[in-house]
Amino acid sequence: MAKSLVEAAVNGPAGSNRALFFRGDQFVAYDWVQDRAILGAKSISDDWGLPNTFQPPGFAPRFDAAVGGREGGGAAHLQHLYFFHGPEYTRHDWTTPTPRPFEFVDALTGWKLSGPFADGAEAAFNGKGTRAGKTYFFKGGNYARYSWADDALDYVRQIGLIAPGTMPADFATGVDAAVDGDGAYANYGYLFKGRYGIGCQAPERCARQCAPRPCFGTGGDLA
Repeated sequence: MAKSLVEAAVNGPAGSNRALFFRGDQFVAYDWVQDRAILGAKSISDDWGLPNTFQPPGFAPRFDAAVGGREGGGAAHLQHLYFFHGPEYTRHDWTTPTPRPFEFVDALTGWKLSGPFADGAEAAFNGKGTRAGKTYFFKGGNYARYSWADDALDYVRQIGLIAPGTMPADFATGVDAAVDGDGAYANYGYLFKGRYGIGCQAPERCARQCAPRPCFGTGGDLA
């Protein structure tokens, strides 16, 4: 099994052209314009306050997935960032000073997640183009699509159906993290597993026939 070099990822606030990649209790910042990491590893607790349930006994704070509200939720959620851990999630406000306190903690039922997603999600990103206003959650070999407008779960499907016949077999069984594209890559969403990533449009169509490319060095740094 490939080692998880990134466990969660999310775009920064509107106009920042940055994405944040998380592993354990650390994160690094990536610049979409410069196409490189611009900030070395920092502690999650330096920038965010998290509830005790996000901190297992004897371990530092961590979470399973993250997603921004500015693309999925529209103007009403431009400043919002969501972290997911087990059956719970928190909401943070980008505009508050660091360490940003969580506004609330609630159950995943707030996202209408059920079935295999009732006890957690492993990755998330927002839909693009005709799928704008949708957030996609990934767990194991399945993904779930949530509609912001309807506040409802549209469906749960197998990851392989995102790109039938072209999704790499190892990605079809599950992914480590996902993130919305930004800047010149704003029409894409990205899935990561081990050292590799694939870019998807719509996201029901993957670029380059879902050919994975190395995104991380052997030490886990962004390549």
